[in-house]
Amino acid sequence: MTRRLYGACTMSELVLVWDSNFVEIENQLPTFADVVERISLLDGVGSTLVTLYRGQAHFACGGSAKTGLVVYATFDSAVFWQLVSSRESTAGETTVVAGGQTGAYSANHVVDLVAATSAATAFFKAGILATDQAWEKQ
Repeated sequence: MTRRLYGACTMSELVLVWDSNFVEIENQLPTFADVVERISLLDGVGSTLVTLYRGQAHFACGGSAKTGLVVYATFDSAVFWQLVSSRESTAGETTVVAGGQTGAYSANHVVDLVAATSAATAFFKAGILATDQAWEKQ
């Protein structure tokens, strides 16, 4: 059972899943340090996606921690919320490899490691979208 308050989710079961050289790895008892480490290790080549499941909700971060990440969350797999960059110049598109797939993303949807880990913090600790960041409904 989930409760939504701008994306609030009361489920406490957390599962962390990431890719490593085209192999999916799962941690059923992740710590917050595990989540931050996995996001920090995204390289856009052999490690391109980290997903944190919380009941039926999930938070995903893909790309490269050094060159740019795309982040979204969903609480029902029907409505998706995309994290929006706070950078001044976000015109155009940029290429990001997420989940092993190359894609063109709007530059305003490509964020840095600090923004991604901040968003992950809110989802991990409270099951919500980070309220100090901008999110766009997809």
